[in-house]
Amino acid sequence: MKIIETEAKNLLTKTGIPGADWVINQYVGCQFGCLYCYAKFMCRFKPREYGKWGTWVEAKANAVHLIKDKEISGRVFMSSVSDPYQPIERKLELTREILKSLDKNAELSILTKSDLVTRDIDILKQFKNVEVGLTINTFSTSPSVIPAEAGIQKPIASKSIFEPYSPPSERRIEALKKLHGSGIKTYAFISPIIPGLIPLACHPECSEAESKDLLKTSEEKGFLRLPLGAVGRNDKKLTDLESLIQECKPYADYFIFELINVRGAGREFLRILQEKYPESYEIVTDKKQFNQFIDEVREIIKKSGVRSEGLHIHGK
Repeated sequence: MKIIETEAKNLLTKTGIPGADWVINQYVGCQFGCLYCYAKFMCRFKPREYGKWGTWVEAKANAVHLIKDKEISGRVFMSSVSDPYQPIERKLELTREILKSLDKNAELSILTKSDLVTRDIDILKQFKNVEVGLTINTFSTSPSVIPAEAGIQKPIASKSIFEPYSPPSERRIEALKKLHGSGIKTYAFISPIIPGLIPLACHPECSEAESKDLLKTSEEKGFLRLPLGAVGRNDKKLTDLESLIQECKPYADYFIFELINVRGAGREFLRILQEKYPESYEIVTDKKQFNQFIDEVREIIKKSGVRSEGLHIHGK
């Protein structure tokens, strides 16, 4: 992992992100290296020797100096091309120092995949208007069944493919709970929702024993995953969208949902999706099936009864 210290001309950047006026990117690049991340486009503007997305991070060494004693008018989002609480933050504490120096009257929104954010609760509580979102999804950390024709010799967990270095969702939900319990406004950013890969709901009549039988049958037939809706309600793992929403509901003031940004995810994502998850690839690339999936997701959200800022759908 390359950590490159840089000097920035400014830290606040005007943005077109909905609901924000400014963004702060004290880091550029991300150690989490999520396969689907739209921000990998930043590689085009960096030296070739940096390497592929997820193998380098720029840290703006003068970030605190740029923000100190600066009055801010408008809503600030942290961050758009990095995660403010990626692993290097534990050592550099750049995000923490920025929060200390940032105008406490500023309207601040933070989005992260890391439970490290709870370290800074003491500073976050000093802001008059702050919210923290945790990106949460149902990527499995238990082995998925890979069909023999894929040429894979051993099971691979979907999280190890799409989000190899991020904290598991269980830890993110615990962070959401801790933040919410501290009186900080929170939101759950459920993303990415990938058709054919993330089940939408449990089967209401499927017991834990029946779920195991289904898994065994799936393995014998060479399926990559259980059919949609085939997860029993007695299975407490975060295996489907419906269960995930209910798990987050007590600790999130509101929800944002996002379908996979296929264009932003890029060719490598599509290639791996086609190779390892052909059913998902078929839905993603077929307009009729994709639109049907969108309708199903909307129905799940509606039935959940949560306060939602909507379902973000990106152009394909």
